Order: sequence, then structure tokens, then C-alpha cells
Amino acid sequence: MISVTWYRHGHEARNDYLRWSLVRLADAGRIAYRERPQAAGAEAGMSAGLVAHEHRHTSVLSIEDGPRRRLVAIDNEDGFTHLQPFVDEVDAYFCCPFTSAFHREKSFPDPLPWQTEADVADYRAQAARLVERHGDHFDKVRPLVPTPTQMVVYESFTPTERRGVLWAHRVRKAAVWRADRELWRHEMAACEARYRQMTGYRALGLRHDVVSRESLWGWPENRVALHERLHALAAAGRDVHAQLTAPEPEALAGLSEASRARLPALTAPMRLDEPFEAALCSSRLAVFPTGFHWGWRGITFVALCAGVPVLMDRPTYEPYFPWSEFDVFTNEGRWETVGDLLREIDEVRWHAIKAHTQRVFDTRLAPDAVGAYLLGQFSDLLAA
Repeated sequence: MISVTWYRHGHEARNDYLRWSLVRLADAGRIAYRERPQAAGAEAGMSAGLVAHEHRHTSVLSIEDGPRRRLVAIDNEDGFTHLQPFVDEVDAYFCCPFTSAFHREKSFPDPLPWQTEADVADYRAQAARLVERHGDHFDKVRPLVPTPTQMVVYESFTPTERRGVLWAHRVRKAAVWRADRELWRHEMAACEARYRQMTGYRALGLRHDVVSRESLWGWPENRVALHERLHALAAAGRDVHAQLTAPEPEALAGLSEASRARLPALTAPMRLDEPFEAALCSSRLAVFPTGFHWGWRGITFVALCAGVPVLMDRPTYEPYFPWSEFDVFTNEGRWETVGDLLREIDEVRWHAIKAHTQRVFDTRLAPDAVGAYLLGQFSDLLAA
């Protein structure tokens, strides 16, 4: 049986869905799983530099089967230009921002239709540096999944569940004689509750046209263009709720004077009678501009799980399966198609898209599907 050791640190919450998928494999008796602090990484053969590495959305695991051991990295960073130097050391590097243009062809991916050369010049330079320094190790990079949403959300518990999890955690802490008290179990219980919440959104009916709340991070002009269009649709009578959150000074620096002048109207609070995620998952169309550094959006993961129709900037990154299996709409300009899609997606089509998207999600992105993919990859690594 394969044994997996996850070396923990304090900046990897994005990877909780992946942890949970492995814990579910362990609970099903398919792997052995444990967690150790990053500082103990030398026991798995990590270099001193890797043990001391300051991680951000990245994790390192050891997988073993008898005498065979491999080091595996998970990279859930915003962009491909955040490739970490320890790609040279590990045996496999699973990457949420995987793009075959960069990781296979060592070239720069096609910019989005609205991006100028000024938008991507710094990324081109960084990509070239990474190819020069680490290109010989790009064959280790493997696709993973779109960045999942935050999973350890204790508000997802019912009061009864919260009390039960709290007492179970106290009992584990008291069992000091056990070699591994699995003090992370309460986090996995939170993942279970969060996932029930996410799949529960599937039962919601159609109540809104669009619900969108965005920051100005990640090419702010694109987000202003989207929200100008959404506000125009709301003024024309569509059930659209849209808000840009108050911008940070750094985001303001990327805006034209004309866009800055529009911010007071675009940042006005929207009024909803329900939690944001519930409103989003009962919308005719969920609309997502690309994330910072082209990154996947955690909220998109929630929408895909619920199954609602999605319009998004063309994904730059590629999961382990053909993205085309999801029937999503892509923005190829300045969000001109939002109004047309709202007219075209009637309630019958809305339900049909939801059913299809949920099937693909369950086949490719449900925790057991992700766990099965990782287990297959681990088996191949250990057999090589």
C-alpha cells in the first residue's frame, strides 16, 4: 500500500481540498496517510533549502511503497510564472496553473483578446527566466485541477456538528500516548461540511440573472468593463446585482482616469436577501473575469459544483482532463455577450446546463475523482 506523508506549514489552505481527497482515500483503506511538520522534511530526504522554504500556496509530500520513495510538490499558486525553484529537487510537480504552452513547449501562452503587450511584458520576461533556470525539469510538471474554494470553513457546521467535532478534537488531544493523534481531523470534518454546503446549492432554483462581486485585482480595466456592462443591464431592468469592492491603491494605479471616475457607482454596495454564494448559485449566469496572473478562481469552483451556467475569460490553465468537457461560455472581447446569453438561457436550458455541469464535476472534480487521479499518478511515479 502506498503511504503518503504531507509536510504541513501555515500557508497552504488552498490545498485543503487536495488533502481531503487523500484522507478520503486513506479512510477507504486505499492508502496510508499521515501529516508531519515541514521542519521534519529531512526524514523524507528533503534538502535543507527545501525544509526551510517559505511556501505560499505550495506543499510538499513524500510518497512511499516499501523501499521506494518519491518527493511530490503541489503548486496552487495564481500563475505559471510563480513556478518554484524546488521543481529541480522533487520527482513530480503537480500544478494547478499548468499550461502546455509553457510547461511543455517552453513558450508563452496566448494572451487574452483584450490584453496588450504592456499587460504581459513582465510575465514574458519572467517566463523566459524560468525556462532558462529550470526548463530542464519541466517534464516533472503535471496538470492538476482548477484552484478549489476554501474548504475549512467552520461556519458550514450545524451547531450539533460543531459540538461533536470539538469534543472529538479534545479527546484526540488528550490521547498523548498515541504516536499520531491526527490532530487535523477537525479540518477534514470541516471539509465534509463545506462540501455538503456546496452540493446543497444544486437544489436552488433560478432567482437572479447575474450576481457578481469582484475586487479590482488582476487587470482592473477588464473588471471595470464587465461591471459597467452589468450595471447597464441592471438599469435596463435585468435582475443583476453587481459590485466592485473598494480598490487597493495598487489596483487604482492600473486604472485610467475615466475608469476611476466610474468607481463610485460601480463600488456601491449591492443588496441581497441571501448569502452571496447562494445568490450566485441561483443565477442564470455566473460571470468570472480571469484571476490575478490568469489564476483560477475559487468561487468558480463553487459555481461548477452547483452547475450554474458560467461565462468566463478563456482559461489560460489546463486541468488534468479536457476542459472542454465543461460547457462553459468564454469572453472573447469586452463582455459583449452577457446580455445575449441572459436572453438565450431560459429556464429549460438553465436546468439542462446545470445537469451536464454537475455530471462533469462529479466525474472529474469531486474529491474521490481527484483522489483517484492522484493515486494513479503516485502509483506510476513509484513504479518508474
